[in-house]
Amino acid sequence: MNTSLSVVAAAIAISILGAGCSVQTQPEPSLGTSSSQIQLQPAGRQDLAHAELITPSPVVMPFAEYFSIARQAEAAAIDSWYVEQAKSHDREQAETARCMQDAGFRWFVGELQKPESEIPSGSTLPIPDLPLDSADVAAYGYGRWTAGADEDSSETAEFDAYIESLGQDGAVAFYKALFDDPGCGKTLGGEGLQVDTSWYMGPVTAMQSMFVGAKDGEGVGSLMSEAAMQTLNSDWGVCMADKGVLEADDWRLDPDLAGPMNAFYIAVATGVDGSRVPADGSVDADVDHSSLTGSAAEMRIAVADQQCRVQTDYVNRFAALQFEAEAAWVSGHKAMLDQMVATWEQQEHK
Repeated sequence: MNTSLSVVAAAIAISILGAGCSVQTQPEPSLGTSSSQIQLQPAGRQDLAHAELITPSPVVMPFAEYFSIARQAEAAAIDSWYVEQAKSHDREQAETARCMQDAGFRWFVGELQKPESEIPSGSTLPIPDLPLDSADVAAYGYGRWTAGADEDSSETAEFDAYIESLGQDGAVAFYKALFDDPGCGKTLGGEGLQVDTSWYMGPVTAMQSMFVGAKDGEGVGSLMSEAAMQTLNSDWGVCMADKGVLEADDWRLDPDLAGPMNAFYIAVATGVDGSRVPADGSVDADVDHSSLTGSAAEMRIAVADQQCRVQTDYVNRFAALQFEAEAAWVSGHKAMLDQMVATWEQQEHK
C-alpha cells in the first residue's frame, strides 16, 4: 500500500468532516443563535480505543445552524426513502435467496440499512480528537486506525469468508449467477433517493470547500492558508520540535491540513521501531507503517501533541480563527443561505 502522507491525507480530507466519524453529540443551535456566546462542554474522545479525526469545537460555529438544516432535510429524505424501500426489500431478498439456492449457492439475506449522513455537524475542528486525561493520552494515544479500513459487520465478514471458501472459479460463478442477465440479483438495490437535494447540498459543499483548499468563484481559499493559521501551526510545530518528536517543518507536510492532523498521519507512518515511511510515496508500506497500532513511538507523538496544544492554546486559537472565517463566509453568501433557510421553512410547514 502506498502511504505518502499527502496522498493518504488528501484521500480522506473531506471524509473527516462528515458525520460518519464518531464524535460527541453537541447541542444544535436554533436559527438566530449568537454562536460565539454558546460555550460547549470540553471535548474529549469517549471511545479511547478508536481514532476520531475531528474534534468538537469549544464554541458553536456559524456554519452549524445551516449544517443542522441540511442534516434534518437529509434525515427526512432518507426516512421517506426507507419507508418506500422497506415495502419491497424483504420480498426481493427472499426471491434472490431462492434463485441463488437453485443455482447452487448460498445467499446472505441482509437488513435494509439507512445511509449514513455525510454532512458535518458544524461545530467541529478538523484535527484528531484526544482524550481529556493526560494518562489516557499516554495509554491510548490517538486510538487505533488503519488507512482505508472500514468496520466490517459480522454479516459482511461471514459473506467474505463464504466467497473465499468458493475459490476463484466458484466466486466467478457466484457473481455470474447473481448479476448475469437475467441474474438472481436483478431486483436488488431498489431506487435511490428521488428528491431534490441541491437546495441544501449546494451550500454544504460550498461551505466545506473552506477546509480543503478549494477556491470558489469569489476566491475563498483554505483556512490553512491564512497567515494567522500558519502562525498557529508554526507555534505548535516549534513546540513539537522542542520535544524532539517532529521536525520543525513537519506541520506543513500537507499544507491543507492542520499541524495536529499532519502529526496524526506521521504517527500512522511510524513503525514500532520508530522508523518512518518517507512522505514522497516512494515506499510501499507494511501494516506497521500504515496504521495506528498503539506502539510507544505513536504514543510519544500523541502525548507531545496534547502538551503542545495546551502550551500554544491551540484548540481555542484554532476555534477563534475558524469562527472568524466561517462568519465572513456566511456574510458573503447570505443570499444563498437565506434561500436555504426559506426552503427548509417551507418544507417544514408542508
